[in-house]
Amino acid sequence: MSQICTIVTEVKNLADVAEACKALGWRFVADGGNLRSYESQCGRRCTVLVEFPESIVNREGKPLNLKYNLGLVPKEYGTGYTLLHDNAMMGHEAPEPGSMDLETATLLGQFKQAVAVAAVTRQAARKRQQVSKVLLADGTVRLDIVVRR
Repeated sequence: MSQICTIVTEVKNLADVAEACKALGWRFVADGGNLRSYESQCGRRCTVLVEFPESIVNREGKPLNLKYNLGLVPKEYGTGYTLLHDNAMMGHEAPEPGSMDLETATLLGQFKQAVAVAAVTRQAARKRQQVSKVLLADGTVRLDIVVRR
């Protein structure tokens, strides 16, 4: 059984989400819509949606054929946005309540990393600092920032 999960994260600027989607080749839906889960549309209206392309594949290169999306809603308290998703985007049951399947964890990791890179790059550009991005062998990203004094 799939469940809609809330991810505790610091998404503060939707421009960073849009930039992350562009970098990943995912679709940023600025006018929002309903969150989709394994069951169907869950009815939860989101301010912004993130749609996956049909061409997205897993580590073995097999198409994921995702029918799901990610949703962002304003935080109940404070500023920023809360990320919502289905805990088993592949349609498999998650191993235990509150957990998620491996593909879901991988996609969310890619998304959070891309948002963080966009946020750091935007902040550095505002300060007129130069940023270079290095993709490491394990899939993580190292950002080198040149601070001018």
